[in-house]
Amino acid sequence: MIAFNEAIDSYNFDIGAGFLTFSEMVIKRRLTDFARKQQRLKETPMSSVETDENNPVAVAEIQEAFEQYDRDVEAFERRHEIMVYKNLLKAYGIEFSALLKAAPKHKTARERAIEAAKCLANDEQMRSYLLNKRMLPLSLLENKVDISRKTMERQRNYIIAVAVILIEDLPHLKQYISGIM
Repeated sequence: MIAFNEAIDSYNFDIGAGFLTFSEMVIKRRLTDFARKQQRLKETPMSSVETDENNPVAVAEIQEAFEQYDRDVEAFERRHEIMVYKNLLKAYGIEFSALLKAAPKHKTARERAIEAAKCLANDEQMRSYLLNKRMLPLSLLENKVDISRKTMERQRNYIIAVAVILIEDLPHLKQYISGIM
C-alpha cells in the first residue's frame, strides 16, 4: 500500500505511460527491495523452510533459488522499463529501433551529446520546455554547451533519448548511460 501511495504521489501524466503500468513498476520495485533486504538479513520469506547447517547442498540450493529469483525479477524490470522507455520516446516521434542510427559514431561527439543531455535534464527551464513541447530547446541549449546548433540538430534524437533516461525514473537504463559517461 505504501508503494501504491508512492506511485500516486509521483505519477506524472506527461510521461506517456499509463498509471496502472507505472504503479505496477513502482510496487514491484518496492517488493524487490524488500526481498533483497530480507535476504541480506539472512531471513527467508518462507518461515516453513528449515535449513540444515550440516547439509551444505540444501543451503546452496536455497541460496541459488534466491539468486535466480533476483535475476528473474531484474530481467522482468528491465523488460518493463524498456517498454515504458519505448512509449516515452514515441511521444517525441523517436522510434526505439532508430536510436542506433541516431547515436554519434565518434566517442567525443557521443560524450558531448551526453553532456548536452545532462545539461538539458538538470536545467528546469529546458527540461520543462522539452517535456511540454516535445522539442529540443536548441536556442537555450546552444548557449550552455560547446556544441554547434547544426550538430545538435543532427543529434537531436540521441540527445532527447538520453535526456529522457536522465529525467524519468529508469534506473536500469541509467546504468547503461553511466557506463558510457
